[in-house]
Amino acid sequence: MSSDFSIARVLGLTGSILIVVGVAASIFMGVVQLFAFIRLFYAQDFQGYFQTPLDTSLTGLYLLPHLNLIGWALVIVSLYFSSRVYGEGGIFKYAVYSVASIVVGVVGAIIIVLLAIIGVILSAAPIGLFLLLAAIIVVLAGIVLMGYFMYRSLSLLSEKSGEPLFRAAGIIMFIAAVTMIILIGSLIELVGAIVLAIAFYTLKPPGGGGAHSKEVKIAKEDLEGQREHSL
Repeated sequence: MSSDFSIARVLGLTGSILIVVGVAASIFMGVVQLFAFIRLFYAQDFQGYFQTPLDTSLTGLYLLPHLNLIGWALVIVSLYFSSRVYGEGGIFKYAVYSVASIVVGVVGAIIIVLLAIIGVILSAAPIGLFLLLAAIIVVLAGIVLMGYFMYRSLSLLSEKSGEPLFRAAGIIMFIAAVTMIILIGSLIELVGAIVLAIAFYTLKPPGGGGAHSKEVKIAKEDLEGQREHSL
């Protein structure tokens, strides 16, 4: 049990930190590319957009956003061990639902895009545009469901471990998923990842400061109060 807890805590903390780095890198690279585009827009020169010094000097940083995916994979594995530690299968179950939601959303969107391409080839342009819009909606729906199920998973972990920051991180992640369409979701996800990292860092084993130990403390206080009253 102690080994499962150590694995859950280390993987969760490591994964959360990787998510922070990956999301921060994504935001940074997005800002860099935006300024590069604006600069070239005013210069009326778009031929060398991807070969500008501003872009090539940061080529190595393009690998950092992928740490986000690695981080989430580690968090999912951490939630599996957490479900074993706290005896709550729902922690891992909802995490799996979260992954399944985004996978189904992406695969569904790819299929719809392929149908849209076929529609354009067959000169059915209105149908092609409609299908492209449908693909975007499917992806966004998958992202929202992913955030919701992750919220459910972290809420259960918060309940069983007695660490309220997990629930807070889940709420922030769900808000990030919902607001992804207005392009501020990444900033909110960054905040959620930081909170999640702190939650894993402060996570206590069963009976080591969680909900169970709080119940024991309250019971002891009640017993001491009864003794004082009897005296």
